[in-house]
Amino acid sequence: MKNICLFILLAILVSNCKDEAVNPPAETKIYFKGITETDHNAWPITVDSTDWRTDDVWLKQESDLFTQIHQSGCAQSYDNKVHQYPNPSIGIFNLVFEKSAETRLELRLVDKSFILLYSNDSILGNHLVFDSKVFAVKDTLRLYYKFIENNCEFMGHGDILIQ
Repeated sequence: MKNICLFILLAILVSNCKDEAVNPPAETKIYFKGITETDHNAWPITVDSTDWRTDDVWLKQESDLFTQIHQSGCAQSYDNKVHQYPNPSIGIFNLVFEKSAETRLELRLVDKSFILLYSNDSILGNHLVFDSKVFAVKDTLRLYYKFIENNCEFMGHGDILIQ
């Protein structure tokens, strides 16, 4: 009887290990690591390959920052871009958007605890200026954004270091 119980226990353990190796648990923790360093003229110094793109795939906590969901997987008719400078910042930092006049932009700026610091769902212009002292944070913040074009969304994020 002991051998049968031992065999069953061993079989269960092996099947669980095998299942996790084939289907590892999904990542649920969001890490703010790395920035694209830029100077006061928006010229890149170092590049974080995950920042300032328009093809992000978000976890639920990230998607939940936004209330509206639009179509995804669409072809972009314009090469939408976000430029943030300077990064790191000790005071004023700028966001410049390259987009068509018809494209709308939605923004969420959060800290590492996902506390919402700034939200705007109807940005039509191409430039915003922030004073980081307003946020009273000296750490990495994350800007999540969606370009909305013809009911299609193009999602991305960028990390901003406040010193």
